Amino acid sequence: AVDPRPCRQALIAGASAVTLLLLISLASPSLAFAGVARLLLPWSDRPWPQQHELEFRGLPAKLARGHALAAEVVDRRGALPHQVALHLDYDSGESETLRLTPSGPAVRFQHAGPRESFWIWAEGGDDRMPTPQRVEVVEPPAISQVRTRLHPPEYLGLAPSTSERSLRAVVGTRVDLAGTADRPIASAAVALDDGTRIPLAVDPDQRNFRSSPRPEEQWLIAGSGAYHLELTDLDGVVGQEPEEWSIQAL
Repeated sequence: AVDPRPCRQALIAGASAVTLLLLISLASPSLAFAGVARLLLPWSDRPWPQQHELEFRGLPAKLARGHALAAEVVDRRGALPHQVALHLDYDSGESETLRLTPSGPAVRFQHAGPRESFWIWAEGGDDRMPTPQRVEVVEPPAISQVRTRLHPPEYLGLAPSTSERSLRAVVGTRVDLAGTADRPIASAAVALDDGTRIPLAVDPDQRNFRSSPRPEEQWLIAGSGAYHLELTDLDGVVGQEPEEWSIQAL
């Protein structure tokens, strides 16, 4: 008698394979088609189905010299591979590679102040970015002059007075600033060391800036600390003063 078990096992295996193929086809028809086509035509130039497609998120086209580069790598097809390599090719001919170990759908990276322009691209898993992206390292906007005037609280009965950049004033004193940038700017702000940002008004000439006339944007001395000014030019490049100025509240 013929043993039917081998035939039955073959039928079960075939049915399982067909079922698996149908499930893959339902989940990802394009992936299933590419896989079957590649298996049936192993000598063709059709690539195997790609699992990863890396891209940058938040990568600036221009970066202020001395500022840290910060951006993210994400995978358009889902989870990132276990290892991602960033390659930076500088204009001087030097190159650098950063190794990243993702732990989620995106991995953030930071580079402490590239000194020259470069091309950057990433690779990981079965993907390698086909086209590097360009980042221009440029000089940030700078301040050519600043004038400071203090307006003491009315109850003191004191007249406004000019001040040095380091401030010494009674709590509640209003600080008026006016200055000039070395190029056209889109915005300006006072940055306090506690994280507070006070917007400044930019004149129509886009070179001069001053304290905002809006009451909610006025700078009132609330306590001791430090501050600096930040400018953003028309290309979105941010520049800040190289030193902090002290605030002594009385």
